[in-house]
Amino acid sequence: MHVGLQRLYCRAVRSQANVETSKANAQAISQGLLRLGRDPTLGVHPDIKRLQGRLLRRRREFVYFITDPKAEGTNNFSERTLRAHAMSRARCGPARSARGAESYATNLTAVHTAEAHKISFEHMFIQGRIAFFQQRDFPGFVQANARSALS
Repeated sequence: MHVGLQRLYCRAVRSQANVETSKANAQAISQGLLRLGRDPTLGVHPDIKRLQGRLLRRRREFVYFITDPKAEGTNNFSERTLRAHAMSRARCGPARSARGAESYATNLTAVHTAEAHKISFEHMFIQGRIAFFQQRDFPGFVQANARSALS
């Protein structure tokens, strides 16, 4: 199973670089995943059998990155995004209450939203505090066209 998946992945990475043939290669690699998922000689171990089921259900999702140059074939982007938070949790411990966990998640969402819209989080934070203490509505920082794209 490992060798078969490794070969398919290497082929997929090479295929992503060639836009003209990426769609055909994605279909061929998807068929390769289908063959691995249906191979009865591999499913002798329960973990491999479970992996085969996942290959059969999600094979089209696994090859998506071949046809979309912006998509990564690994989860490295997610790992890098979450690493700082995991390291902080390891050093400081988890949230001490449900309210603390909710507050952390809310703040993290605000930071990532600001980054996604290329807005200074510090500016957004200061303006929010001013609005809070002056008992005004929280200012909207996401432009109208971006809001409609999000909904």
